[in-house]
Amino acid sequence: MKNNKTLLFTHGIDIDGYGCAILAKLAYGEDAYIYYADNFELDEMFAQKVYGVSAKDILEGKVDKHALFENAKKNLQDFNKIYITDHCISQPLCQFVNEDKATVAKLLVLDHHASRKDEQGKFPWVKIWDETPEGTKACGTNMFYFHLLNERELFPAYALARWARLTALCDTWTWKGSPCEKDCVNLDTLGKALGREEYVQHFFEKLKKESTKHSPFEFSLKEEKLIESYRAAYAKQLDEYVKKIKEIDFDGLKAGFVHIKDLFKNDIAEKVRNLPLGKEIDFLLMPVDDRESVSLRNINPNCDVSKIAQAHEGGGHFAAASFPKSKLQEMNFEK
Repeated sequence: MKNNKTLLFTHGIDIDGYGCAILAKLAYGEDAYIYYADNFELDEMFAQKVYGVSAKDILEGKVDKHALFENAKKNLQDFNKIYITDHCISQPLCQFVNEDKATVAKLLVLDHHASRKDEQGKFPWVKIWDETPEGTKACGTNMFYFHLLNERELFPAYALARWARLTALCDTWTWKGSPCEKDCVNLDTLGKALGREEYVQHFFEKLKKESTKHSPFEFSLKEEKLIESYRAAYAKQLDEYVKKIKEIDFDGLKAGFVHIKDLFKNDIAEKVRNLPLGKEIDFLLMPVDDRESVSLRNINPNCDVSKIAQAHEGGGHFAAASFPKSKLQEMNFEK
């Protein structure tokens, strides 16, 4: 019997990362083993699961390289495939893994963060796309979706294709003004309302059922009621965060500074862009209270926040990026 066990490391903080988990469950069922990594957790998680030691020990050469390769063979012997989606391990760890031919033979990274293209993108097992085969902007979910279709691990279904497209529009901020705008906003809201585990299970069951019936992707009455209720409470909390924004200077630019919960980091930027404050600042600088990261969102459309993030050992997109919270602490920033 064919070994079909699959190991997936995916981003664990938004519906794009969640979407990759849903696709793995649809393709591999109980043979999918899924681990969620925050922005700066992936190196450590991957090193521990694959090699059984810390990423620091690997990169500092504290453990014999060939012994680690043997560890990986043993730890991965039951897995036929290893995926990293909507995420990528660091360039130094990529360099190490690239020498581990047995692991690389099973490994595929599917990422869409342009800041990683020059370094991690040079490895043949790392795929960093700007666009999908259908010409839309790439995200982790639709990259994984097209890959699984190509591998015949999934088969085309209208509901599944529509959901993957909505996820991509949400994650790449290209939903506004599109015919899908309302559905995109609703899908993003459900991600916040349900939370990761419930969202993954809910859409796994929904898409599995709708795909077998070849029915369209639609929101149920129950989903719409949940969206409406959540949206009212969410809007009130968002207004409170906006009131707390302070204007500061950061890296030679004007920033709006506010501590925030992860759920609100995208919508607060959209709201600020349409306020008078949006004419006065270049970007939002947001330490995330429930993450070990600082999120950046551009307000001035010409401000490339990925460059700011890279200057502080982070990365991301032109309009949205992040860096480790520890970097603010090193700067004694709060004082």
